[in-house]
Amino acid sequence: MFASKILVVENENLLTLNIKNSLQKLRYNVREILDYGEEAIKKVADTHPHLVLIDICLSGKINGIQVADIVQKIFQIPVLYLTEYSEYIKLHEKPFSEPFSYIFKPFAETDLHIAVEMALYKHQSNKKLQE
Repeated sequence: MFASKILVVENENLLTLNIKNSLQKLRYNVREILDYGEEAIKKVADTHPHLVLIDICLSGKINGIQVADIVQKIFQIPVLYLTEYSEYIKLHEKPFSEPFSYIFKPFAETDLHIAVEMALYKHQSNKKLQE
């Protein structure tokens, strides 16, 4: 069995290290962590990860929701949102792209593992249904 490739897009340095360490401990392949949406889109095009774990609020010209929309529509790659609970509440006032799941910061490693597995499973199930 191969390790799923996960692209992490998060601009909080301490959190990114914790996420990377947790995912690698859970035997996922995290080669790079990015902090801008523009970089993330380029990296997705180049590496075709199995999942993108992305913060809703990013620095730069485009936010995590816009990146997720592009990643899902153009590349058909599942997205798992990282967010503060308060950001999630504000976002539900406006329509936005549907992620495969959310995980609220701060989170436990087991919650991260479950959210990642569920997003990967949901994506595979959707692909099989489409075929």
